[in-house]
Amino acid sequence: MPKEKSIINKLKKMNFVKYTLTGIIVTIVSTFLLWFFVDILHLMASVTAIFISPFIFFFQFFLYKKLKMFNDNKSNFIKYMIIWIFLNLLVIFLLWLFVDIIHFRVVIINPIIVIFMFIFRFCLFKWFNTLTKESQKET
Repeated sequence: MPKEKSIINKLKKMNFVKYTLTGIIVTIVSTFLLWFFVDILHLMASVTAIFISPFIFFFQFFLYKKLKMFNDNKSNFIKYMIIWIFLNLLVIFLLWLFVDIIHFRVVIINPIIVIFMFIFRFCLFKWFNTLTKESQKET
């Protein structure tokens, strides 16, 4: 039991709960937009992802800032931008591969890709020390 509490406390200190809630919101919005443009309007997933990416970039950054998950300095924004661009290119490639080439439905494959990217992004944020910690905000 004490080990479970320590894991929960570590995740809480790393803003994982806020990060998870933000990820859920962004996943719902991006999946809806992709579904609308790809499945309803029949546009290519890779092209659609390129057009909705700037919206998602600023929407997600706005949520992170609103929830006070980033320190207020330029280096964090630059780290966020570099990580986001790298992962976004990976998402576009994966959407192209699985939706445009292999023909999976975007409503199914996008959440799978987003979950994978969610975990990978959190690891990169942690590795590059981008997210604030709960204990840092209170001091």
